[in-house]
Amino acid sequence: MIIFHGDNHVASREALRQQIIQLREKFPQVNHYLATGVNPAKLEMSLGEVSLFNERPLTIVEELHSLPKSANRTALISQLQQAAEGDQVILWEKKLLTAKQLAGFPRATIKTFKASKSLFQWLDSLKPAGNTREQLRLFQLAVTQDGIEFCFLMLVRQLRLLIEYVETKAVAGPPFMQKKIRDQAQNFSLAQLVALHQHLTMIDFQSKTGQSLLPVKERLDLLQIEL
Repeated sequence: MIIFHGDNHVASREALRQQIIQLREKFPQVNHYLATGVNPAKLEMSLGEVSLFNERPLTIVEELHSLPKSANRTALISQLQQAAEGDQVILWEKKLLTAKQLAGFPRATIKTFKASKSLFQWLDSLKPAGNTREQLRLFQLAVTQDGIEFCFLMLVRQLRLLIEYVETKAVAGPPFMQKKIRDQAQNFSLAQLVALHQHLTMIDFQSKTGQSLLPVKERLDLLQIEL
């Protein structure tokens, strides 16, 4: 069993894709499930399936530990804990699993994809008339450690959280994150945040359609300089 977990979804998705390619020769058939759409009977069928050529499928289950606590979730975890050894099973989790959760799979190969500290420092530093040089320094570190695609996605997420707070005076998340968003939001008007979000939407569209004259990183550099 292999477990991919962590909040750097871009890196973990790419690693999962590469792992599937690597295992294709050994497991030509791949049964890929989202945990919300699988039950113990379906999982048991996949784990016990054998083809006419005596080949077993590769079973992939996504976001198992994100399911609400229930008898179904407990049963699925129990089945996977008892699954055959080797690379027959892959779990992909969108969040970091706890040590206790990982301990339930002592034979698994664990692959962790955690967002860097620099990324969150950069996101927290963004504000109009801020220390642009420091923002760009943190941005460069974040890009080096996390990749430009993930940095872009997290910037979009940060703006959405800020917009949510400015509009509703509330935001979901642990208390320390709520405080950070509340403090940062005081530096922006709603109009500024909406304009920034629209700018990012345009950058994303132009980049994907080949209409941008500059790479995404350089456009984000300019965005911060003009902030």
